[in-house]
Amino acid sequence: MNPPSDEREARIELAAAFRIAVMFDFHEGISNHFSMLVPGHDDRFLINPFGLHFSEVTASSLAVVDVDGTPVSGTAPPTGIGIHAPIHRLCPQATVVLHTHQPWTTALAVQDDLHLAPISQTSLQFTDRVVYDERYEGLADLDEGERLAKVLGRADVMFLRHHGILVAGPELGVAMDDLYMVEKAAQLQVLASGLGPLTPIRAETIERSSAPRSAVNWALAALGGSSPARSREVPDSRPAKRSSWRAIARTLSLSPHHSWMTMMPGAGPGAGAFSASLRPGRARKPTTARPPTFA
Repeated sequence: MNPPSDEREARIELAAAFRIAVMFDFHEGISNHFSMLVPGHDDRFLINPFGLHFSEVTASSLAVVDVDGTPVSGTAPPTGIGIHAPIHRLCPQATVVLHTHQPWTTALAVQDDLHLAPISQTSLQFTDRVVYDERYEGLADLDEGERLAKVLGRADVMFLRHHGILVAGPELGVAMDDLYMVEKAAQLQVLASGLGPLTPIRAETIERSSAPRSAVNWALAALGGSSPARSREVPDSRPAKRSSWRAIARTLSLSPHHSWMTMMPGAGPGAGAFSASLRPGRARKPTTARPPTFA
């Protein structure tokens, strides 16, 4: 399974991602946002509308926003635009941007020592792929979003002090996989911290478990899942490394995109009722009576 080839497919699959997030308790009322560039258009993206819980988002309810922050269609969420528009515009890896306040990663984000420790095999998946934003500035506007985009750079995961987590990726399956696995890594770290001092993995083991980013890009392109060529970039000071597990998975055609999309209830062949609930034409009108909430 390859990433979506047109806007209709992108809408259906992004709508499915919200259902996955509900399954794992990554939602928070009508707050938090997932967004994806419209296939074939680097200048606009899909995002969940203001006023709908993740469980209510459908393909047709998704709003469209220009990367400069201008709403195009739908009930676009102001705080979601503030964070997602600059990141889509400035960060070349950000075909997909997922931002939540999910519990375990957010628990780490409020600790004095904000650091995903290399203490487990799961945490090794994020070696040299995580950055930390130490400045919490409240509700995000476009200026704050640009600051966050500069902090993110070319990283895949960003912890937001006092706020939550943000994942950027070249396709939806990869980003969802990172969102899930960083939550599991954070959960293990928080639980282990209550039992005593953490024991880090040896440095040589961490080094041996890492692989050049180019290997992952090669495997991604070989499966037809490479992100569009994009010239807008921000500086990246991190070493060009990435965990080898994803390169191996992609080489074996075990695409995270395929795995996440097929795990949905009724998402396999003949998935009639469930698939229909995600498709255009089944949206509930977003409410406008509720006040704005955090992104």
